[in-house]
Amino acid sequence: ALYFPGHILPFGVTTHANGDMGQRQMALFAMVPFIIFWQHTRELDFARRALALFVGIARFWDCVLEEHDGVLHDIVDCAQ
Repeated sequence: ALYFPGHILPFGVTTHANGDMGQRQMALFAMVPFIIFWQHTRELDFARRALALFVGIARFWDCVLEEHDGVLHDIVDCAQ
């Protein structure tokens, strides 16, 4: 799984006991330019290189999300 600090500082900024600021959705937003580029170019070489990033983000969410009543939840969501 991939993990990115919430701010651009030498070691990021942490505020929670789990080491993040509850900003887990940022990686999803960072993937939007990759998706748009793929949609417009369909370059297979780019897709092969970007796949590792997509897989890492998917693995992170696979570890973080918990199912309750048939719905997936981020238990440490910053909106809570």
